[in-house]
Amino acid sequence: MCNEIGRAKEGEPKVTHKRYFLHRPNGDGVYTLRATEDTPFFHHVATLAELQRAADPDIGTLYTFHFNALRSIMEKTASFFGHEDISFCLKALGNEEDKALYSRALNLLSHGKYTIQEPTLMGDDNKDLFRRILTDFIHTFKFALPEILETATAAASVAPTPQSTP
Repeated sequence: MCNEIGRAKEGEPKVTHKRYFLHRPNGDGVYTLRATEDTPFFHHVATLAELQRAADPDIGTLYTFHFNALRSIMEKTASFFGHEDISFCLKALGNEEDKALYSRALNLLSHGKYTIQEPTLMGDDNKDLFRRILTDFIHTFKFALPEILETATAAASVAPTPQSTP
């Protein structure tokens, strides 16, 4: 939408607009609207924060479609650095064995019938592998995840427990 709104029509002045990020910090139906100011691609970092939250064994749930999201972020990162595909990101991660394993997992698990409309829970082996890839990726490229993740994690940890009524 951001690009469409800002696109100038022939013979008309360009529309100036602010950029906002729509976020659901607790997954409970409450949304926040945050100005992204000079960071129009903040949603990529926010997606990483959401992936990290999903990968948290205490509060998250990993579905196979999360591999699609991770691969998409890796492709955007490679593009940002001027490269054509995720092989740039994979070369920067781990040792040679990890690179081959990561590449195979991202290729296989992001091209199957794993859609967000029909979520499939990841098996334990894939969860461990996903967490390794995500952690290596975030640490290698030194992403500073915003307070969105910290706020969501803190909210989840201090959320009141339902009390039974007499």
